[in-house]
Amino acid sequence: MPVSNFNYKALVCDLDGTLLHAEQEAIAVPGRTRASFLSADAALLLAKISRIFPVVIATGRNAMSVHKLVRQLPDVEFSGFVLENGFVVKHGSYTNNNNSSSVDINTIDISTIGIGDHGIDDSETGQRETGQRGTAQRGIGQSRIDDSKHSRNRNAFAQWDKVAELFPDWERLPFYENCAGFIFSSSKADSPSNQVDIDSMAQYAEMILIENGYNHLVYKEKRKIFIYSGHVDKTRGLAFLGVHPYIAMGDGSNDLQMMQESTLPVMLDSGVNELKKIVTQKKGFCSMQRSHRAACEMLEFAYAKIKTIRKNQNYLP
Repeated sequence: MPVSNFNYKALVCDLDGTLLHAEQEAIAVPGRTRASFLSADAALLLAKISRIFPVVIATGRNAMSVHKLVRQLPDVEFSGFVLENGFVVKHGSYTNNNNSSSVDINTIDISTIGIGDHGIDDSETGQRETGQRGTAQRGIGQSRIDDSKHSRNRNAFAQWDKVAELFPDWERLPFYENCAGFIFSSSKADSPSNQVDIDSMAQYAEMILIENGYNHLVYKEKRKIFIYSGHVDKTRGLAFLGVHPYIAMGDGSNDLQMMQESTLPVMLDSGVNELKKIVTQKKGFCSMQRSHRAACEMLEFAYAKIKTIRKNQNYLP
């Protein structure tokens, strides 16, 4: 069952549209149609925060994509990763030792959340997560592993292969572990000739799924469609990690539950209106800057708040 109480507080950050932006900057994260960028100043702020407070990434991206970013941030000590909009969790290690190495997302255990049984499967090591945290000797999250783990993981991957086969003419996105993703453009992302009627494509996907006995969610983006086995909710993954999003940073509808759950929601003004309502209700922070300036301003706000609670000894690891 999901974790019912939180083990520790964290700064939880969305990536695209929050920390990563299209405007060119120091750190490039290659994508299918174009690169996204993180500024050097934002990377420095993340590193400073991670030395005194857990930092967790919560994104719709898959592990391979996030690895392209993480490997360029050796000074940031990530505590964990919620991927594929809450359907995949990867454990990181957090320590107060400034000399500790950063997390390599390719070497940490994969935990795929099954909607049916709410279990976490470690699909690489087959071992229970027992990470240590500073002198407290406490792991940031623990996986439930059963004897049928490998069989269940194979079945999970096979399930999405079968779903993808229903759309033989669609270009499938690789490396997703617990969903089926498709893209409808492959050259210049913003070219007028590349525009697609994503609403019609989503309706078609829903029809095909129903005809074949699936009750899956069709989630659409600008040029992409993802098929999930349940509703999109990043807090699902955070709960399995035992993380309370003390400060949550996001910009889109897939961040709604995470921001609502947070103590201090943080966003940029270009985010969706539903998030602005949450920020106003919770007296959070909305940056009026744009792109990379907004990312830095949000991280500066988070850093100041975190330093304050550390100073007042209200920080609960």
